[in-house]
Amino acid sequence: SLALLSKFSDAMTLLNEAIEIFGTHNDNVSVVECLERIGEIHKWEYRYDEALAAFEKAVTIASRCGDRFGEARSLLGLGSLEIYRNRLAEAVTIVMRASEIAKSIGWQQGVGMALLRVGTVRRLQGCASEAMELLRESISVCRSCKFRWRLAQGLWGLGFCLQAQGRLEEAAAALEESCTIYREMSTVGDMEFPPAARVLAKLKRDLGAPLESLHWYDVTIAEYRGLRDKRGLSGCLADKGIVLKEMNKRDEAALHFEAAMVLDRELGDDQGVARNRLQLSDVLKTVIGWESRNQAKPRSVGPSQPLPLLCDVKKLQRRIPHLRTSSLKLEVKLNGR
Repeated sequence: SLALLSKFSDAMTLLNEAIEIFGTHNDNVSVVECLERIGEIHKWEYRYDEALAAFEKAVTIASRCGDRFGEARSLLGLGSLEIYRNRLAEAVTIVMRASEIAKSIGWQQGVGMALLRVGTVRRLQGCASEAMELLRESISVCRSCKFRWRLAQGLWGLGFCLQAQGRLEEAAAALEESCTIYREMSTVGDMEFPPAARVLAKLKRDLGAPLESLHWYDVTIAEYRGLRDKRGLSGCLADKGIVLKEMNKRDEAALHFEAAMVLDRELGDDQGVARNRLQLSDVLKTVIGWESRNQAKPRSVGPSQPLPLLCDVKKLQRRIPHLRTSSLKLEVKLNGR
């Protein structure tokens, strides 16, 4: 639980203490479980050597004491690590070992995870047809055993493959189901959901469904705001601005481009600033009628309040006083001047 809240140091302390206690009682099954979780935390924090040592120790102990379930779990973790390390051939070999054990003990969730991992490797290797076959099989297994997290991951991978093949409607359907599951399960700190929702928003735009695109961009912006991920938030604000500009909602589009530009400045992203300045300049070439000016009064922002850009995105269109486009205080060059 602590690890899922990104409290990795506290989680590691408890897990190491647990290993000592379980060790004194010769509870090897519990030791294996702790080592597998330690390996996952090291992997999440990119300490690959430490993760490798933890997973390999877990596999060794599980194999020695006959803990087939623990061995399969640890092998799946080790296979995932090898994907992170870009050792794809080794990852497939390890995951297939885990799959064989999972099948032998009737662990369907393990079978589904193994199919997902191998499908992911094949996708990374550019083997689209094989990847989709494996991912579809993983989706079927995970759906049957109600393994929703891995089901969402499998649908995301399938959607990515379909999008790469230009099968946009099928890709959107897979990604929409994936995002719906993620959204039902999502808590603040979920790193997987926002990228999937952003891809779905772009697909909806490409399919000529701007209102649905805006909906998913709003969902994604809210998720990135919860993560306090300024880079992701900036990208989504700019993407949403493009959709709004295409819908001729230029006042709202300008607000989004400027909000993205402010974030890019805070991040020191000069290229992002330049991109959004160009978009904003294009919007401002047309006279902007600020339709919402009379619908909302300026709202003061005290030092104890959240940064405006991290406030409720549903109020973004009404926050003209918090940005500067309406009075053109930004140095926005028009027509090259």
